[in-house]
Amino acid sequence: LEESINIKDWIGYPFIENLKLELEIKNIIWESDVICGGIGEYNEIAKIRKEKDFSLLYLNLGTGFGASFIKDGIPFKSNKGLTLRMHKMALPYGDEIYTSVDFLSGNSITQDTTYKSTEELYVDYKNGNIEAQDLISKAQRQLAAWLINLNYLLSPDLIVLNGGLTYDFEVICEEAIDLANEDLKNQVEIIPSKLKEMATIYGAFVNNG
Repeated sequence: LEESINIKDWIGYPFIENLKLELEIKNIIWESDVICGGIGEYNEIAKIRKEKDFSLLYLNLGTGFGASFIKDGIPFKSNKGLTLRMHKMALPYGDEIYTSVDFLSGNSITQDTTYKSTEELYVDYKNGNIEAQDLISKAQRQLAAWLINLNYLLSPDLIVLNGGLTYDFEVICEEAIDLANEDLKNQVEIIPSKLKEMATIYGAFVNNG
């Protein structure tokens, strides 16, 4: 493990070698959760559509933020390192460049706001609390910017939104999609996850097969 926000004490721990020993198996395919999630969603949608000739951009909004791009069933990767690292993305603001993921997440919500949980924030938002509405509004605008920029960068046939922040879809996602479509003009379909928590597990199973 080379980098982690949530489990910093485990950085440098040899996961793969120790897992091989513990499970007594020779070969392990080690894949990121967001790539497995994208593979899972892709295969579920391919079953429904009865075809696999399409591309899918998978965004997971939860404790952190991640993305993967799946084309014809194969995740896009670079030999130089991990791709679509959403927490590294940046946006200009005035004369500065700042991170585009400084809005709420499972990590930042309890560190950067008065809220102890995302659930508490969502309740306040629905009840018309001004602080909650300001935070959610910022999140909606930044998600809309992602959707616009990534669509023009990757030109996916479909965008799938998954993760804990998306399960109450109307809070952040619906408004973000509406904002994005002011530019995109509905040129790409943006939908909620079909598999939710099972996307990563299904993707790992399919990837192993």
